Amino acid sequence: MTPRTDATLRLYADNALLLLVSRIAMAATPLVASALVTLGSFYLEARFAAQRTALADLDRGLKSAQSEIDGIRTGLADVRQVVAVNAQVVSSLSDQQRQTQARLEKMTDALGTLSSTVSGLAATVGRLNR
Repeated sequence: MTPRTDATLRLYADNALLLLVSRIAMAATPLVASALVTLGSFYLEARFAAQRTALADLDRGLKSAQSEIDGIRTGLADVRQVVAVNAQVVSSLSDQQRQTQARLEKMTDALGTLSSTVSGLAATVGRLNR
């Protein structure tokens, strides 16, 4: 073979090899692209599933916190009602105490008057007996 024929054959062989590689690459491109899309969708689905799980956990935590807040509000309403009743009882007891104090003062005044009257009568009886 001549060097020129040898170079031509090498050129055709290189071109045929490049053509074969490019045809194989073109044939494999849709497969590679669909594999990448499939892997990407699996990855995104896993991320979305993790986010859905986190969102569900947050929702359960929110419902639990809302339940606790409702319980606290109910307890607060009960405490307010007890405080109102307590205030009424204290007011009633204060009124009763004032009334009792007024009666006690009247009785003390009456006893003082009675004591003065008895002393006056005792002095009168003492003068009459002399």
